[in-house]
Amino acid sequence: MLAFKLASEQRGKKKKSRSLAFTLTLAFLGLSTFPLFITSGINMVGNYFNNRDIIAGQQLLIAQEAAETVKGFIQEKLHVLSVAAYISNFESSSREEWGITLSRLLGMEPSFRHITLLNQQLQELYVLSRTSHQATTKLTPEIKTQIRQQLNNGENYIGAVYIDEITFEPMMLTAVPIKNVLGDSLGYLVTEINLKFMWDLVASIQIGEKGVAYVVDRNGDLLAFANIGRVLRGENLSGLTPVANFTTQTSSVESQTSIAKGILGTRVITSYIPLVEPDWAVVVELPLGEAYAPVIRALVTTILITFFSLTLAIFVGRYLARRITKPLIKLRDATKTISEGNLDTKIEVASADEIGELALTFNRMVQNINALLIKNQDAVNVIWDQSTLLRENAGQSAEFMSTLALSIQQISKGATEQTIEAEKSAAQANFLAEKIDYVSAKAREIEEITQTTRSLAYQSKDTVLLLKEKTSQTNQITKEITGEINKLNLSLEKIRGITEVITNITEQTNLLALNASIEAARAGDAGRGFAVVATQINKLANQSRDSAKTIEQILNQVETLIINSTANADQAHQIVEEQREVVDLTINTFDQISSTLDGIIDLNSQMYSLVRQVDEFKTETLQSIINISTISEESAASCEEVSAITEEQSAFTNQIKDLANKLNDLAGELIKISQIFTLSAAMDRSSMTVDNLPLRAEGE
Repeated sequence: MLAFKLASEQRGKKKKSRSLAFTLTLAFLGLSTFPLFITSGINMVGNYFNNRDIIAGQQLLIAQEAAETVKGFIQEKLHVLSVAAYISNFESSSREEWGITLSRLLGMEPSFRHITLLNQQLQELYVLSRTSHQATTKLTPEIKTQIRQQLNNGENYIGAVYIDEITFEPMMLTAVPIKNVLGDSLGYLVTEINLKFMWDLVASIQIGEKGVAYVVDRNGDLLAFANIGRVLRGENLSGLTPVANFTTQTSSVESQTSIAKGILGTRVITSYIPLVEPDWAVVVELPLGEAYAPVIRALVTTILITFFSLTLAIFVGRYLARRITKPLIKLRDATKTISEGNLDTKIEVASADEIGELALTFNRMVQNINALLIKNQDAVNVIWDQSTLLRENAGQSAEFMSTLALSIQQISKGATEQTIEAEKSAAQANFLAEKIDYVSAKAREIEEITQTTRSLAYQSKDTVLLLKEKTSQTNQITKEITGEINKLNLSLEKIRGITEVITNITEQTNLLALNASIEAARAGDAGRGFAVVATQINKLANQSRDSAKTIEQILNQVETLIINSTANADQAHQIVEEQREVVDLTINTFDQISSTLDGIIDLNSQMYSLVRQVDEFKTETLQSIINISTISEESAASCEEVSAITEEQSAFTNQIKDLANKLNDLAGELIKISQIFTLSAAMDRSSMTVDNLPLRAEGE
């Protein structure tokens, strides 16, 4: 028994302990990978900070380029106005020359929509516009006063951005002073700039692959962005970190690159550049993943190199550990053979170190065990013969009681399992009852929701019918507008005929003035007064001819607008017709929805009735299962009482058997232990073997 316990303890310790090869491999791996991880970590941190500085510098460079682009757009318009005010001699020019100069300026810059010439008293000397309305409502007396104050202080005027109520385009007033050669102020040149061109300019700025740029003012309002809808809504971006920094800072200093939430709701690297004139800022955003892509690639490369080095260290560590533990493994194999009972084995170790001394001592111990086992076999054979008869009688009684106890345990086990299954059935029945109640409640809710949906469908159909009526009214109004435009076109033709008559009269008047001048020249001094009158008549004729040409140009513009309005009215009429067809299809769809909902309500009513019937059967079934469970529990309790009595009787019989077999068991175990060992040939005694004795079965 002692030998078996020692063997068991050694096997248990072997399972819990680690091998020497594993320990050496782990130590080598730790010593080699620790510096590797430290070096790799330092490299990764250094690469991260270096790449972060590079990214920040690139971000600021991109922001500066975008700011220069936007600022160049505004400064270009101010420069064009300043050049026009400088090279044009407005002081000595006539109104016609003013119109020619401003018309050229308006044609040269598509972004100029409205130009106004003001004198020192802020009176409008000349107004020129691309649109049909000649005046701009934003040029109020207060704005004019601000323009004069700012321009007299030596600064260009740049007004606030506003959205035109007709075209829904962004507009801005700018103004420059008009001075003579001595630098004295003569007036002011005010223009209304269409910033839609700046929208296109900002949208075309390339910020990486997915980056964006946008413009905000000092209040945080969005002025230009690729998404025009957000600009038209007048969205305020003061909630974004770079915009908040710009609105709160009074100095015009460029921001440091930072990581924050962007205009699209994602994490970005952002920075802004103030424009100073105007008081705007250009904000540039680059997605975080795109900006840090080089950092991520460097990190992945470092991790792969570290993993390769770690794998190499594992293989080298295992190789060195095997070389160190190979002699120890041989010693372990020899010791294992001896532990299995083969005492005719010697440990062969050629080394003269501590392991060699351990092998010599172990061989002497085996020889002593051989002698002890031979003496033990003599005593065990005598004990075995005397205890055999008593063991057999006690064994028969124990077998009978064991069989009886086993039968009763099986009966008790069956009753217990039946009780458990009954309890499971009761629990499942309760769960099924809860689900049936839940289904019943949900069926009622579905019926109510379907009723509500049908009511909403009828209300929606009424709304669509009203929309159809309004569509018909819109169609009628469109037809009336088309008729009025046609009448206006006829009136324009009549005006053009009158203009031609005026032109003919002017040419005749010029001819008469020329004849009068010739006759006055022939008359000499007597005809000088008549010559002056003829000259004035010639000037009036020229002015009338110029006016007729101007009227002709205006009529051509009006005719173009009439043609465009006619085309728009026809297109609106076609859209209204298509809308009316869609409304008819919508009405038919609502009719089909209402019919389908009626069918769903009928099916829900039938389903609810079936659920109520299932609920009634559920109650009866649940009560039956509870009765079965109660009966099974009573049967199991009775079986357990009988089993307990039988176990007590079996225990008493086993005590008698143990007392009878104690000596026999001890002798048998000693014989088995002795037979495990293979004794040395010099000490073996064949007369002491017990191969011819009947050993007890394993189960006794």
